[in-house]
Amino acid sequence: MGGKYNAKNLGIKRIMQEAKELSEENAYEYCAQPLEDNLFEWHFTIRGPEDTEFAEGSQMDALSSIKRFA
Repeated sequence: MGGKYNAKNLGIKRIMQEAKELSEENAYEYCAQPLEDNLFEWHFTIRGPEDTEFAEGSQMDALSSIKRFA
């Protein structure tokens, strides 16, 4: 991801920082990360309560951020 985007751009810095923080959280209830080839498209999983059909997680795809910040 590094070479494709201007790392000096404040919007890009913010998105990359958010991705780093989320990857370090190790939260069981959710996970989120940008696609390797598109910093503006994130995939995420949200886990539901243990006694529901969502206990293993519901995959949510394609959360896109606004590119005007890039």
